[in-house]
Amino acid sequence: MCRRFWRLPAFVTLGLVALDQVTKILVVAYWPEGSQFVIVHGFLNLVHVRNTGAAWGMMSEQTRLLSAFSVVVATVLVWRFDVLADRWPERAMALALILGGIVGNLIDRVARGEVVDFILVFYRSFHWPAFNIADSGITCGVAVFVISSFFRPTDEVQP
Repeated sequence: MCRRFWRLPAFVTLGLVALDQVTKILVVAYWPEGSQFVIVHGFLNLVHVRNTGAAWGMMSEQTRLLSAFSVVVATVLVWRFDVLADRWPERAMALALILGGIVGNLIDRVARGEVVDFILVFYRSFHWPAFNIADSGITCGVAVFVISSFFRPTDEVQP
């Protein structure tokens, strides 16, 4: 596929990684671990927590395994980008968000040995696990990709 198709997704990936890392650097530099700042009372706080596992703390203390898995998935996303995007621009952007999120959290795992999370959404007794910009990119990217898969045709693979 043409290089132009890659241009915007590449900028989105790099922009997401940059935004993710800048926000994490600010959190680490200016907020003590365990602190909370109310943004929207009863709904949104900024926090400073660390996660040595994957989403929701799964695979805690498995930083090396998660890092290796991240490298493999990121490599496959880049290597098979054209096939996965299947010419659809929203899929290309979704893959860019997913890749940016993977790379952002991989940088944390390699540099810090854990991922910095700082966004806490809650309502009364329900608390969503703290997350970060990279996690948001992955989640939004997966959602867009899945929705696109339902509404866009894919090329049939010929034997």
